[in-house]
Amino acid sequence: MKRTVLAAAFGLLAVANAALQPLYAGYCGGSSGYTTIQAAVNAAQPSQTVYICSGSWAENVMVSTNPVKIVGRENPTLYGGFAVQSAPGTSISGLTFLTYDQKKANAPTFASGSAPGNFVNLQSSGTSIFNNTFNLGSTTSTGVLITENLNSFNIYNNKFVRVAGGTTGVQIVGSVTPSAGASLNVSSNTFQTSVGFQATNVQNLNGLRVANNNFSGPTGLTGSQAYYAIYLAGSQGPTSGASSNILITGNRASLPVRPAGASGGITTFLSTPSAELSGVTISQNLVNYPQSSPTANNEVNIFWDGDSASFYLVNVTQNTVTARDFLSRGFTLYFANFTYNLINITSDTPSVSGSSSNLVGVFNFV
Repeated sequence: MKRTVLAAAFGLLAVANAALQPLYAGYCGGSSGYTTIQAAVNAAQPSQTVYICSGSWAENVMVSTNPVKIVGRENPTLYGGFAVQSAPGTSISGLTFLTYDQKKANAPTFASGSAPGNFVNLQSSGTSIFNNTFNLGSTTSTGVLITENLNSFNIYNNKFVRVAGGTTGVQIVGSVTPSAGASLNVSSNTFQTSVGFQATNVQNLNGLRVANNNFSGPTGLTGSQAYYAIYLAGSQGPTSGASSNILITGNRASLPVRPAGASGGITTFLSTPSAELSGVTISQNLVNYPQSSPTANNEVNIFWDGDSASFYLVNVTQNTVTARDFLSRGFTLYFANFTYNLINITSDTPSVSGSSSNLVGVFNFV
C-alpha cells in the first residue's frame, strides 16, 4: 500500500515539474520546440516560461489564455508584436523589436496579418515589460500602447529608438480609469523617440509614476515635427476634486537641436477650458535644451497650457531647466506649491504667466 501511495505521489510530482519546464519557440540551448511563438504561448501553463530562440520572427502574438513569462534567448528579433489580454502576471523581456522600415531582404514574412502599429498592446493588469529594445518607425510607431483600465503595470529598463517617422515610446490613450490604489510604473527606460512618454485624459489616471527615465531627442527630425520628452494631455471635464496621484520625478531630458517645431521637456496640456488636472507632483527633473537658434515655435517647459485650464493640488519643486527659449502660459494653479525650481533661460522675449494662492518660482533670465 505504501509503495502504491509513494509511486502515485512521485508521479504527481513528476507531472508538476514537467508542467513547469520551459517551452521553446525555435531551437536554442540544445532544445528544439515550437515552430511559432503563438504555438508555444498557447501550450504554456500559467506562469510557465516561453523562450524565444535566436533568429528573426514575423508574428503578431496574442496572450489571452494564461499569464506566461516570455523571454528572448540568444538575441532574437521580432518584426511583429504582442497583444496581452486577460492574462495578468505576463512578462515580456529580452527581445529586440524591429520596425518594417528596417526590413532586410532575408527577413521573414507574416503568415497572416501584417506589421502592427504598436509592438506591445497592453490590456491586462500585472504585466511587466523590461529589458527590451524597441526600434520604431513609420510602420510600427509605438512601443507600448495601453488602452484599458489597468490597475498595475511595470515598464522598465527598456530602450525605445526612433528609426523613421513620428514615434512614441510608451502611450496611454482613451478613457483609462484605474481603481484607487493603482500602481502604473514607467521607470529607468531610455527614450530616443519623437515623444517619449505620452498620456491622454490624464485626469482619470491614478497611481501613475514616471521616474528616472532618460530622454534624448532623436536625430533626423525635420520641419514641424514635434518633440516632447513627457507629454500629458487631457480633454475631459472637471474631476470634482478627485486626485490623479501622478508622480514625475528624477527624469533627465535633453531636447534635440532642430530648425522648427514645438519641443517640450515635461509638458501638460488641457485642451478644454473646463478640464482639470489634480494631484500631480513634478520634482527633481532635469531639462536641457541646447538650441542655438530658436524659433518662435520652440518651447521648453515644466507646464504649458493654451486654454487657461486649472491645475489643483500641484507640486512642482526642485526641477532644473536650462534652455535657450522658454514659454509657459495661461495656466492657473490652485492650492499649489511651485517652489525651489532653478530655471536658467536665455531669451529675447521670455513669457511666463500664471496665478496661484501659493505660486513661488525662481526664474533667472539671462
